[in-house]
Amino acid sequence: MNDKLNHRKVKNNMVYIEQKDGETSAAHVESVKASRRPPRARPHRIYVVRRGDTLRGIARRFGVSVENIIFMNNLRRPIIHVGQRLRIPIPIAPL
Repeated sequence: MNDKLNHRKVKNNMVYIEQKDGETSAAHVESVKASRRPPRARPHRIYVVRRGDTLRGIARRFGVSVENIIFMNNLRRPIIHVGQRLRIPIPIAPL
């Protein structure tokens, strides 16, 4: 981690990072959060996980990568549960 960083505060939807040299950097919380969110505008379908499903099997069934499913659903670990609703990206056909 950058040793110049000293303190972080969130106030009025802004993240303020105070540095040791006295300077303060600010960023909108929404832009910070948006960088971690999957793109919602990408076409997708909803799939409900059934008993016996695996991420690999679901990815193979819909022709997408496991990584795409993990990204679209903001999964921290590659674990799914029965009844879970997953966004499955619709593959874009090459031109």
